[in-house]
Amino acid sequence: MLEQILLIAGVTALCMLSPGPDMALVARNSLVRGRRFGLGSDVGILAGNLIHCGYCLVGIGVLISRSIVAFNLLKWAGAA
Repeated sequence: MLEQILLIAGVTALCMLSPGPDMALVARNSLVRGRRFGLGSDVGILAGNLIHCGYCLVGIGVLISRSIVAFNLLKWAGAA
């Protein structure tokens, strides 16, 4: 079990380090609007990632995958 957790953590870390749309957004905002906007974009992306990781760790991911009502409640809460 520990080996599987370490494997998943390692793959996740590699995926998080690879450049993607998030990095493109931060780079664009930094170049066009300046460092402050780039940092703001970065903080927003990291906050979203932390929320996503948090609810997955708690098990809400399984709950919302099995209940359309729970999924809709979470969707509307996120929109609010």
